[in-house]
Amino acid sequence: MKDANGNYIPLTNWDVVAWYGQSLDNKPYVAVDDHGNLYATDPEGYRVLHFSTQGSFVNFFGDYGTGPNGVNLPTGIISDGKDGVWIADAGNGRIIHFTIPVQ
Repeated sequence: MKDANGNYIPLTNWDVVAWYGQSLDNKPYVAVDDHGNLYATDPEGYRVLHFSTQGSFVNFFGDYGTGPNGVNLPTGIISDGKDGVWIADAGNGRIIHFTIPVQ
């Protein structure tokens, strides 16, 4: 949406308790799925945050580690359109898939 001067203005926004790191490389990425859920990586928190598109916190997933549910510096993220997300796990040098329960 634009204001009268042609400047873009956000339709919605909310504060996120994350992203306190000062690194220029470890910034969050976001993805929105077909159900309107928003996912944001929290690279230095070793997790992915799940919100509604109205800004309500739903849950988070991931934890520091190398196992199937572990991540180490999650950066890129994309919805697969089939109730899941793919995450670039930069610290572990891999791409991982998480299936998201439909709300």
